[in-house]
Amino acid sequence: MKPRCAAWALILFSVCMLSLTSISARDLNGVEILTGTWNGEPIEYLDKEVLVGLNAGITQQEFVDELGLLNVEIVRDADRFGFLKLKVDRSEMLFELIDHVKELESVRFAEPNMVDHTFIIPNDPEFDKQWHYHNTGQNPPGGTVDADIDAPEGWDVSTGGTVIRVGVLDSGIPIQLGSLSHPDLDDPTRYFFGYDFSNGDNEPADDNGHGTHVSGTIAAESDNGIGVAGVCWNAEILAIKVFDQYGSGSHENFRDGCIYATDNGCKVINYSGGGSAGEAKEHGVAYADSHGVVVCAAAGNNWQGSVSWPGAYSTSYSNVICVSSTDHNDASSPFSSIGPSVTISAP
Repeated sequence: MKPRCAAWALILFSVCMLSLTSISARDLNGVEILTGTWNGEPIEYLDKEVLVGLNAGITQQEFVDELGLLNVEIVRDADRFGFLKLKVDRSEMLFELIDHVKELESVRFAEPNMVDHTFIIPNDPEFDKQWHYHNTGQNPPGGTVDADIDAPEGWDVSTGGTVIRVGVLDSGIPIQLGSLSHPDLDDPTRYFFGYDFSNGDNEPADDNGHGTHVSGTIAAESDNGIGVAGVCWNAEILAIKVFDQYGSGSHENFRDGCIYATDNGCKVINYSGGGSAGEAKEHGVAYADSHGVVVCAAAGNNWQGSVSWPGAYSTSYSNVICVSSTDHNDASSPFSSIGPSVTISAP
């Protein structure tokens, strides 16, 4: 059964704009991205960085006392949740040190700072033919009539309202000289600057393009004779930058982005990216869940293979909607991830 409400259609559709590949950067904000195996799974992670969660009631000083003479540096102090970050001296000792830290009585979890990637949107010149809203079998791309999200039918019911604030955890939004700069995303009463966790500032400028496309798909200014239509015409967008110019972002950024979006009034969090499982990442999902915030996440681009996280958390968290991609014939897109953790498939 296809969704008819424009308000929900936006979260179900926006994460489905997936393509065949993802871009990988050699570093993230100057820290080298390495590959390895953690808990029996291949991962990408940031060199020498360790994410730590302390047990409830444990202070940072108690943790430091327990660390003793271990050659580590605290590069992010513990926050109100007991979450902090360490830097080790030698790359080759990282996993061994993490195993040691995990055994400390003060520690709830310790893990590498793993890396996610955006699921890249195709740049084909005909991609903007918006068959996914209303498919009549138009050419291009052809296809099956009504293999779409029934957007016009949904808009007859509602074009959405500003009561819906969507936290878009992505690569940012177009900004020039401190102001919104895209003609379809320039209404300051609807598009707001969130925090830039990639660069550590309050101006989440999009240097990749992915965040611009996702925000436009969700809530571009519509019925204005310019550009494209968004699914939910009047929703608010809080742009939160968690990916860099190459489409790479850490689990630390995702966790922080989820908490920031939740604390700043978002009803929905959209994350059109993913990667490995991790306890820091799960903390972000759990925090949103505890506040009744939906996390809509892409299934991934694993060519009919397994679903990426955080989408795969849909089996254990009721607030996670995991969306895979369908094509213009209502069939599963060949590049899309599939599996029991997929909540819904959509164009």
